Parts: sequence; C-alpha cells; structure tokens
Amino acid sequence: MSTSVSRQKNAKPSLRWLPFVAGVLFAVLSLPAMAGLATSERITYQGRLLDNGTPFTGTVEMAFGLWTQQSGGTLIQTDAKSGVEVANGLFQVELFFGEEAYEDSLWIEVVADGTTLTPRQPITAVPLALHALNGGGASFWELSGGTLSYDGPVAIDTTTGEGLNVSGDSLGIRAESTGENGTALRAAGPFAVRADGSVVGVEAFGDVIGMIAQSPEIAVYGLAETVDGYSGFFTGEDGSSNYFRNKVGIGTLEPTAMLEIDGPGVGQPPAALRVSVNENDKFIVGSLGMSILQNVFLDGALTLTTLATGGSIDLCRTGSVGFPGQVAPCSSSARYNTDIASIDSATDLVDQLRPVTFRWTETGEADYGFVAEEVAEIEPRLATYNADGQVEGVKYRQLNAVLLRALQEQRRDTERLQDEVRVLSVELERSRELKEQNRLLTRRLDRLEALLIGERSLADQD
Repeated sequence: MSTSVSRQKNAKPSLRWLPFVAGVLFAVLSLPAMAGLATSERITYQGRLLDNGTPFTGTVEMAFGLWTQQSGGTLIQTDAKSGVEVANGLFQVELFFGEEAYEDSLWIEVVADGTTLTPRQPITAVPLALHALNGGGASFWELSGGTLSYDGPVAIDTTTGEGLNVSGDSLGIRAESTGENGTALRAAGPFAVRADGSVVGVEAFGDVIGMIAQSPEIAVYGLAETVDGYSGFFTGEDGSSNYFRNKVGIGTLEPTAMLEIDGPGVGQPPAALRVSVNENDKFIVGSLGMSILQNVFLDGALTLTTLATGGSIDLCRTGSVGFPGQVAPCSSSARYNTDIASIDSATDLVDQLRPVTFRWTETGEADYGFVAEEVAEIEPRLATYNADGQVEGVKYRQLNAVLLRALQEQRRDTERLQDEVRVLSVELERSRELKEQNRLLTRRLDRLEALLIGERSLADQD
C-alpha cells in the first residue's frame, strides 16, 4: 500500500513522496443498498505526505479521480484541488464527484504535483475509514470481505456517551493478545465495559487469564433480563475449578464468612441451600430446618447444644471401636447376634459392683453411677473403650441384663425359701397341736395325781 515517486518542478524543491496514507473518514450520510456513492455525496478525504521520510509542510497541487477498478478500468469523475495546505505531513480535502449513485465498487486515485500515487484506494458504501492517520506509524486500516482491521494501537476518547459502541448479530467485540504479557482489552471509567448480548455478554479467552476486572466498588456486574437467564455463568473443562479468594455472599452484600447465604428460600418446602450429586439431593437447608438425605460421616466429635423433648427411642452407635459407625436405634434382635447363651450367674457379679455418687468435673452436676475402671476390672464386657483402648464408660443398657439375671436368681432363692417356710409352718402347726395335746394330757395327769394323793390320805386316816 505504499509507493515512492520523484518529480521536479521549477518553483519547488525535489520531493520524494513516501507512503501516502490515503483518505480517512468517508462521511457517507445516506447510503444506497448496494456499493457506490450516494446521490449528491461529499467525501472528507484525509491523507499524509512525507518528504524523504519527513512530514512535509507546504502547498501541493492535487487531483482526485474516481475509477471503476483498482487498476485500469474507467475514469468516472475527477475533482482537482489547488494549493492544498499540508501541515506536518497532514492534509484534508472535501471531494465531490457529482450526484449520480453507483452500484459497483469504486476506487479513488490521487495525483500530487503531477505524480500519480498508487495503489488506488477502494470506496465502499459504509461510513468507515479505509486508511487513517496513525500518528506517524506505518499501520493502516484495511477493509476486506466486510472485515475492518488495523495493524496497530487504536485510542478512542470521548467526553460524553460511550467511547466505543459496537453491535453485532453474533459477536460484538473480539479482542486478542498473543504477547506473553499482553492485554487483549482494557477499559477504564465509572462503567468501564457494558456488554449486552442475546446469549453471552462477554466471552474472554486468555493463555493465563481471560479477563481481569478491577474497581473500588464492583469489578464485575451481571444482570439477567429474564427469569431463565444467568447473571453469572461459570463453566470449564472437566477437572477445572472456580476460585474465590475472599468472602462470598449469596443474598447478602456483607458476608461475614467465606461463604454466607441469606434470603428467602425457594421451592416446596422453601430451600435456601440445596446440595445434590448427580441430581440426587444430599443436603437441604430451608425455612423449616435442615435435611440430610444421605449418610453423614464425622471424623470429629458430634456436639448437640439443644435436644428435642418427648423422645422414646434410645440411640446407639453401630460398629466397634476404631471402625466407622453409624447412629441407629438401639437393637437387640437375633438378626444382629450370634452365639446367644443365657447368663449362668449374675448375683456374685452384682455383689462386686460399687454404685457411687459423684460430681461431673466440667459442669459440677451431681450424679449417680459407676466408676468405669472398676466395672472393667470386674467384667470388661460391661465397659466401653475409646480409640486408644482406654476405658471410657459403662454399658448401662447391657448392665440391665446383668441386674435382671441377678434379680431372677434372687427370685428363685426367695421361692425356695418360701417353700421351706411353708414346710416349717406345717411342721410348726403340727408341733402346736402336739403341744396342746401335751397340755391336756398334763392337766389330766395332774388331776389323776391329785386323786391318787387324796385317796392315799384317806387311807392313811383309816
């Protein structure tokens, strides 16, 4: 897109016309549906002239021709400009090629002081610059196949409204940076970037970071305009992650934890938090409380600060010491037991147990119970142990079986004693009867003795 020509005129020094930066800002006010210039159309044409690489300052005779092809073709219209002022290499002219509209592509040819500059510059029926001044660089705007490109930096500055307003059917703006530490898109202002898209507002790709947004208040703000839309949508390849360094609030602007959720629940019953795996609900927090729908594994202690009242079922832990266990209703079904046998004797065991009173160290509450170490020494099966094998507590529920067995033994002993008492009672009753018989016989004997004594006295008197 550059050419070098030389020319000699009597009143002017020899100039070497280096790359001629052709016209900018084709100000088309009303365009036809097909390519070409509209009726009664003026073109603001800007360019840049260099003298041996140095911006030229002075006046130049210039002529502009409108052609049907980039090379060759037919000359349609011309417009000559005398004494074009060039300052620091820059110039601007207003061109007029008549009032006829053309439906074919057109090219402008520039002649400066009798020297024809090549190549010709295409004109399309869009209000865009094909080539623009770039502040002294060698980059140009280019239009090819409806795509406008520029090999160099572009600055857009405005004091009112948008600095850049772009609308597209499928893609509004695409920015790429291939440098090691390049920035694809940078915007600053109270509202740095606003993107409205029918599907996606902003799509950013980067070798390390796709997009960085920085603001003293809100770095990224998303607004979904329909109930089915997403204000923010994060996705990625399998195994990728989303990272939030600081506190995250859902339903609250002032989270006090790394993740805080607040606000009315949704659904039936209303839920503020729902955790699912493969569409299977695992954990739900709602207005009615919290629901855990799957097994819960705790490596640490379970602390309950408040318990419900009116319970009627005891809870136990499955498994054994050192192995994972679950909380379950206490069970005694034969389905869960083997080697079932009766307790031979429990009276001696119960006699060895020492019921005590004590006071809990942590709360100071007075209580009744047993000393677990003493129970373990008498019968290890009645004690519980921690993961380190230390004695932890007493199996009070199992102790009931021992006490019941001892009670049964006591009842049998009582029944035996009662049988013995009954036998003794019968014997005692018989003894009482014999005693009464003895008493009567004694009385009779006494009377007989008295009679004998009386008769003996009478005999002696005789």
